[in-house]
Amino acid sequence: MPDGKGGFQLKWRVGRSVLGGEARRGELTGGMRLFKPLNGLLTVVDQSRSGLFLYTDDGLYVDTLFPPGERKGTGVYQQPGEFFAGTVFTDAASGRIYYGSGKYTPLLYEMRGWSLQENPVRRLTTLPKAVVIRSSETASPPEIALSLRGGAGKARVARFAPALGGAVLDGSLTGWESAAPVIFGPGKDRTVEVRGLYDPDHLYLRWHVRLGAAFQPRSTPPLERLFTHDQSAETVGLYFQGDVNAPAKGPAVGRPGDVRLVFGLFKNGEKLVPAGVGLYPKWEGNKGVRQVYRTPVGEAVFEHVGKVEGLRLGHAIDEDGRGFVIVASIPRNAFPALKSGFDGTLRTQVNFDANLGGHQKSGGRTPMAQPAWRPMMNPARRGFTQDRGHR
Repeated sequence: MPDGKGGFQLKWRVGRSVLGGEARRGELTGGMRLFKPLNGLLTVVDQSRSGLFLYTDDGLYVDTLFPPGERKGTGVYQQPGEFFAGTVFTDAASGRIYYGSGKYTPLLYEMRGWSLQENPVRRLTTLPKAVVIRSSETASPPEIALSLRGGAGKARVARFAPALGGAVLDGSLTGWESAAPVIFGPGKDRTVEVRGLYDPDHLYLRWHVRLGAAFQPRSTPPLERLFTHDQSAETVGLYFQGDVNAPAKGPAVGRPGDVRLVFGLFKNGEKLVPAGVGLYPKWEGNKGVRQVYRTPVGEAVFEHVGKVEGLRLGHAIDEDGRGFVIVASIPRNAFPALKSGFDGTLRTQVNFDANLGGHQKSGGRTPMAQPAWRPMMNPARRGFTQDRGHR
């Protein structure tokens, strides 16, 4: 779309590529050249198979002109296959639109029904201007689409595998091999890998954090301050939307059903002890402990911040001392808005994050195929003050 400076900027990505096999209607094999819209229609030349693809200037696919080059018996409409030339132009005197091409013999085609005065496409004014898809309506992504986005570890989808016989919580990789990892982090020496399992009543998560330097655990802070800047601790977290039918929009701190869980590994005397805390923007239970986290750019208010009943944690330190593993068994009751158990049909929104040293925030921002992501306001940013609230 015009950027107001004489150039163009991306509005959104449109079009479909051939992902295997013969191209289907509307699928580009190798689109390279495009022409500015003429009377509302934009033309893309598919240089790998020849032929034209028409889109509205809003980016909606309209039609494909000419059959694939390998299809024989189409007479004068036969295209030469791979073709890097051709042009779409207008005749200013008549207003007609033409396509000129030809690998061996120059050919000129006149468009019928499309000119500077005619456009066969009509905008539907009765349709809604936006369509909102809830988490429960999200389909599983095709495998080939995941691979094109970097694979399961990089694409914005997290898949939780069934925990057959439960999950091992000693920090080892035993039993976790079947879970595809989600990988993120600020650099090649500072990475976070997350694997997820489930059974009907639990989510199981295994974070493996590589720090690029020796792990220096901090003393155990109060639960509500595990992740805050002043603790300078290494923490990992999970955002989870328990209401699969939650509306797409809501306050920045989180919608009803949103839950944030934060975990860290701390010193307790001579021992290393894992700890976890739950943060709930909305709380329907008893004895909620309200917390307000303030930053220079705003505040995050939680109706309850505290211990998660039934949470079990495990841990391990890497042999070289430059990383650690935290494993969590999270009971279903940690997500009060979740109406049914975990199974292979669940689709909701999640996000994984890490706050390394209390300063360096990074996140996987990853939809869940069992659990997609929607971050709540992060109260771990620098320079906050905290109100302890009331019980």
